Amino acid sequence: MEELLENVVSIYYLNGAMKNVEVLLDSCDGSIARFSRVKGDRGELRRILSNLLHNAVKFTSEGHVTLRAWARKPQSSNLAPNTRQRILVVEDNKVLLMICKAKVSKLGATTSTCENGEEALDLVHKGLIDQRDIEPSTPSPPFDYILMDCQMPEMDGFEATKCIREEEARYGI
Repeated sequence: MEELLENVVSIYYLNGAMKNVEVLLDSCDGSIARFSRVKGDRGELRRILSNLLHNAVKFTSEGHVTLRAWARKPQSSNLAPNTRQRILVVEDNKVLLMICKAKVSKLGATTSTCENGEEALDLVHKGLIDQRDIEPSTPSPPFDYILMDCQMPEMDGFEATKCIREEEARYGI
């Protein structure tokens, strides 16, 4: 996974440099290198990330674009190859949202979508409450992965990610 992320960022690094926009990979806590494995079509994931970075660079006139990635340790080492992952796609551009949802769903994932950080935080909060009511002894996140646009109205992706992490911590995740 780490190599895939680095390759996608390197492709758009030169495009960004031509516009004086720095393209960065932020691996946060290093969790991608420690225990992340991609299940599904790596090519599709590469295309999704490429589409997101392409548009981020295209519509950023100055500053930087950061692809931030992290992974959670799997809760069980006996995951079946056809396990349906729960993925939340957060994107304010309706066309990109539709494309991402279609691509991620093709990977066999159960996909939820929303258009800004506040909606994402609400979905995670509701999912945590629902999960706690169903299985209070084993807290788990409502989504296995969240693909988050960084620049959105209402609440941007960085603030939403910070708030989601804080909300998960309140539930012991």
